Amino acid sequence: MELRGKLFSASSCDPIDKVRVVLFSSPKKAISKTFSDSEGYWFLEERRKYHHIEFSKPGYVTKKIRGSNLSIIRLLENKLFLYQSKVWCRAGDYITAYVNSSTDFQARLIKKGLEEKQILDFGYQKRFLQSVPDKFFTETGLNWKENFKYKIPHDLQSGLYTLEIKNEKKEKFSAPLVIYKDPKRNNKKILVIMNTTTWLTYNIWGGRSRYRTFEIENKSKVLSKILPDYQGSNKLLKRETILNIEKIFTFFSLLIPRKIKEKIKEKFFGNQNKEDRANKNISWETKPISLKRPIACCNLEQENVLDDYTSHLAENEWRLIAWLEREKIKFDVIADVQLEKKNLLKKYKVVVIAGHSEYWSKKMFYNLKKYHEWNKSWIINLSGNIFYGLVEYTKKFQLQFIGKPLLDLIPSKDNFMNIRNNLEDYSKCSPYRVIQKKHQFFKNIQFRNNNRLGVKCLNKETPRNSKFYLPERSKLKNGLTGEGASGWETDNLANKQDKRFLLIAKSTLTSGSDMFFKEGTKKYGHIFSANSITYIGSLLVDKGISTLTKNVIYTALKKN
Repeated sequence: MELRGKLFSASSCDPIDKVRVVLFSSPKKAISKTFSDSEGYWFLEERRKYHHIEFSKPGYVTKKIRGSNLSIIRLLENKLFLYQSKVWCRAGDYITAYVNSSTDFQARLIKKGLEEKQILDFGYQKRFLQSVPDKFFTETGLNWKENFKYKIPHDLQSGLYTLEIKNEKKEKFSAPLVIYKDPKRNNKKILVIMNTTTWLTYNIWGGRSRYRTFEIENKSKVLSKILPDYQGSNKLLKRETILNIEKIFTFFSLLIPRKIKEKIKEKFFGNQNKEDRANKNISWETKPISLKRPIACCNLEQENVLDDYTSHLAENEWRLIAWLEREKIKFDVIADVQLEKKNLLKKYKVVVIAGHSEYWSKKMFYNLKKYHEWNKSWIINLSGNIFYGLVEYTKKFQLQFIGKPLLDLIPSKDNFMNIRNNLEDYSKCSPYRVIQKKHQFFKNIQFRNNNRLGVKCLNKETPRNSKFYLPERSKLKNGLTGEGASGWETDNLANKQDKRFLLIAKSTLTSGSDMFFKEGTKKYGHIFSANSITYIGSLLVDKGISTLTKNVIYTALKKN
């Protein structure tokens, strides 16, 4: 009897070499052993019946398996990992924490802002090692055992929080949590939308995000090496080219009897239900991803808000919150998915869209549009690459991607912000060049160097070989270039002939972002749009950008 398969890590789905594979004939009697090779493959030839197989390597949680479906084995790293039952919640909700740690760990709830503030201290929790399923699980998520549960205080201020855990190895991991508190009546606070949907699309933990996958590539290589060699045909499968799995079986169907082929399919992919069969032709880029995984892309472990950073996700929105606190501007926050509820925006007259607000559902988009038109309310857009991706939330705690961009799937008349996504200067940064110097928003700003604005930024030029460079930008040759408030991913005016939209500043790059203002009427509210991801990175360090943003917000609050 031949036993063979491939070993993958849990967090990144990388192949694991030098794993000790031991075959047991009884609970304690080992009868054979081997080690995985440099690509994670292992092989044992054993004619006797066996009780279980044990997979172990320093740095990983040891796993014991009984059964014959051994083609894909996932080992959980012996590291500190955490996910929670919710990414967003209301004050008063209960949250469950799921932690993997080889040592006792300390847990606390922290409010992120200009300074970190500890809200709840859960003390030391007992060590606990979790497990992961032996398959590609980004679609279905994890089913870890509960470590502890806690309640969000009813009087807690709305904001961005993290559950931070530290263990005796000095490892640290943070899980973001957006907390919203219902206002009792209409108020003069601004409402900041946190881009939780976009955070989740970039989360690679488990082996797949919206932008990268290690599941299909590795599954193809698994097939190329562990399928039995029928009439020498396996030689064709040993190419490193990523092969389409369905095409592989179409080829094999010419050589293998149907019953044998079905057994191979069942062994390596399991029994497919109707839903699996219906989804077999769906590209990995549009397959759902589960929220039940550690979110490893938000980078909220940093403590100093004035440190340089390269993240376009929660780390960016944290800087906006810090700036609002510094300027003593009152605010609440919500997760973007909460926009799917129609009446949530009624009690606010000013909404701020922050950072990288890329992924939206149609419900979210049209509820924002209705709010802007019916309530005659302000929208202040401090985001770039806005409205780019279309998603849906499923009942299975998943995020489902729709293939085409949102703005391509709605009538052009519904593009109420007149936005066109621009990727011509992707990853590049620059200051703005002010066009309308006398506009009210530029009051008390002194311009130098050809009317440039937003020269300083916490988002610095970052070469590709830097340890701070984010892997989702793997296609860039030169890394992140330039510095300034206009950059990374930007938007332009879709219809430049629409006289309602006044272009007040523009990036100094060839393309770059258009900064514009739309005056409100009896039919709709006002819109200010910066159209840049790096705009927020300038708020704390560039006096001109800070003054401009204060002028916009104060004008919005005064007019309402």
